[in-house]
Amino acid sequence: MGEFTTCYLLGLYKTREQMELCLKRLENARDKIKADVVQLDSMWEGPAHEIFKREWQDEITLIDNLIKAYRSLVKFEDTAYHEYSNTTTHTQQLIEGLK
Repeated sequence: MGEFTTCYLLGLYKTREQMELCLKRLENARDKIKADVVQLDSMWEGPAHEIFKREWQDEITLIDNLIKAYRSLVKFEDTAYHEYSNTTTHTQQLIEGLK
């Protein structure tokens, strides 16, 4: 049982780490795209430009919402890791107290 719990906790920890790395990559990619679009935005004008700008802002809003939702998942994964870790520690203490 102890090995299973340790292995499970390690899996949760690694998943959380991977999710945090993925979140940082998403944020970095979004920021780079924003910077590139700002540069592109300054190169032209006219009705097509305004349509592009509105469409782009809608897309960035969707990306920001996706990142926000993903950040919530990372937070849940972190909470799960800490809850399982605390429960495992408490259980081990109880077992030691019974010996």
